Amino acid sequence: MDIANLIKKEQFFVGIPTEIENICKIYPVTLKEIAQVGVKNFYSYLNLFTLQEEDIEDFLKQQGIEEKMTPFQFTLINADNDKQYLNNLQEAFKFFLREDNITILSENEAIILGDLKENRIVNEEIFKAICTIIAQQNMVQKSSEDERMNNPSDARAAQIIKKIKEGRRIREKKKDDSNLDFVDLVGSLAAKGNGLNALNVWNLTYYAFNDQFKRMQAVEGYENSRQAVLAGADPKKVKLEYRMQAREKQT
Repeated sequence: MDIANLIKKEQFFVGIPTEIENICKIYPVTLKEIAQVGVKNFYSYLNLFTLQEEDIEDFLKQQGIEEKMTPFQFTLINADNDKQYLNNLQEAFKFFLREDNITILSENEAIILGDLKENRIVNEEIFKAICTIIAQQNMVQKSSEDERMNNPSDARAAQIIKKIKEGRRIREKKKDDSNLDFVDLVGSLAAKGNGLNALNVWNLTYYAFNDQFKRMQAVEGYENSRQAVLAGADPKKVKLEYRMQAREKQT
């Protein structure tokens, strides 16, 4: 499977779901949908689809287990042995994939979506594709891992995340805005106008929100630098870049 062909940012932006081999669709979630389930639940669901192998390896070492495990295997084992973990996983599938029913077949290393007769089987490859799309739709990057890890919604997830955090390395310094509340960030974007207000901003997908927020920061940085130059600052010491640039260059 060529996962790269499934990554279509314009669809993430406007909310068009990504379909994987007639097995499932992954939906870009909106700010309103996040508010409906709660931010902590959103991050908890996101955690289930974005754990890295090195995170799992650190966790297993904390448990005195030397065995290596993929995220898919880790998910199957936990869902099969812990009812609370399974419930959270079911909610996560419902939230991102709008699947009301999943069946865990750990011995067969598979997750069945919907009715068994539909033959919609999630194996290791499909699960990896699902995780990749969810991470892309929600702009999960190394810099956002700490924020997700700090927001587990249930006791079992909190226990697992705590042990993962104890054994993991700090990969990237947290951004200054990381301690702001979700609603503060949404409100800041709405306050800037450009057609957005306190009501319609919640209709943005999470991808679009992150994109627009970063562009807003870039524009503000440009304007501040320009004003500094106009006020007499040394242009050589002021980072002045044209504000229309690819979003990837702003991160």
